[in-house]
Amino acid sequence: MEVITYSLRGNQGSFDCYYKDVATFTDEALTKGEEIRPLIEGFQASIKERRCEEVRCHEERLFEFLTLGTLSRQYCGVANVHPDMPRRLLTRLADIRKQGGSIKRLANISRGVLATLFLSPRSRHSHPQPTLGHLGKLLNWEVQA
Repeated sequence: MEVITYSLRGNQGSFDCYYKDVATFTDEALTKGEEIRPLIEGFQASIKERRCEEVRCHEERLFEFLTLGTLSRQYCGVANVHPDMPRRLLTRLADIRKQGGSIKRLANISRGVLATLFLSPRSRHSHPQPTLGHLGKLLNWEVQA
């Protein structure tokens, strides 16, 4: 298995470029986020009506949507192709993790290794492009993370 390491500094000797890139990305994401404000407001209204969780600010929900989009792009096809057994195994490890103590560390390590194996980029090329139909399966996988 290939180990991927990275540095926030890249080829530079300082973090200046990293922070500049993050600031540029943030500005761009917030600007583009205005385009989906009606969608986020509708989602917020649904949450408020159902009282299922705390209503959050636009920027927090935008970040959630951005995260979901990133996960969808990377893992939707994988979640659609893999059977439920890997997901159930990761769920069980998440339950064991909640017990705390030394078992939590073992469960974390196990989940990390198994998630890497199940969602490895090596096999991603053979998975279909994500579609809206794959979203439910992705969300089932992500609940276990």
